[in-house]
Amino acid sequence: MEDKGTKTYNFKNVGKKIKTLLDLRKIDIDFLASKIDSNTLHKEEIEKIISGEIHPSLGPLLLISHALGVRLGTLTDNDKEFGPVIIKDYKDPEKVHSFTSRNNSTKDYLEFFPIAQNKMGRHMEPYIVEIGETPTNDYGFLSSHEGEEFIYVLEGVVEIQYDGEKEPIILKQGQSIYYDCISKHHVHGKDGQKAKILAVVYMPV
Repeated sequence: MEDKGTKTYNFKNVGKKIKTLLDLRKIDIDFLASKIDSNTLHKEEIEKIISGEIHPSLGPLLLISHALGVRLGTLTDNDKEFGPVIIKDYKDPEKVHSFTSRNNSTKDYLEFFPIAQNKMGRHMEPYIVEIGETPTNDYGFLSSHEGEEFIYVLEGVVEIQYDGEKEPIILKQGQSIYYDCISKHHVHGKDGQKAKILAVVYMPV
């Protein structure tokens, strides 16, 4: 991302925000970990996220935000607006969030551009997501979290592995899907190719 003139999101700042929320609530990492299914996120991973030691994928941050009773945006937002938020250019290099497909991946493949980041009190998290070339060996790392997600394909062809479906779900430009995130899933470009989507995530708090 740096060679494109954009900033990789600083996940050490996210870790500091999580630590601040823990301190404000007078709870520790053990208590936070007890609120999250250890099969989806281990205490050791939470500690590394807080310390900024690992670059987490979106799923763990959603699990942590829900366990803390806050929106995902609470961990990633900066300024806030009470009125309508108008985005005229979603590609703000200061706001792009870069995610991996799994916590120990060495390469980012999802670039999330928030398009309502400053909206105060919102209940949805809309993003333009640019999906980069994805190693096929990452496809097996399905994630799950509470909430719902709507995806609309803007460019390319998207493949979604969804728990319970015998075959991957294929979506072309102009097609969409709405699913429950509690079921394990993985979103990537078909055959590992690039794609672009509109993704709206709803997380109950």
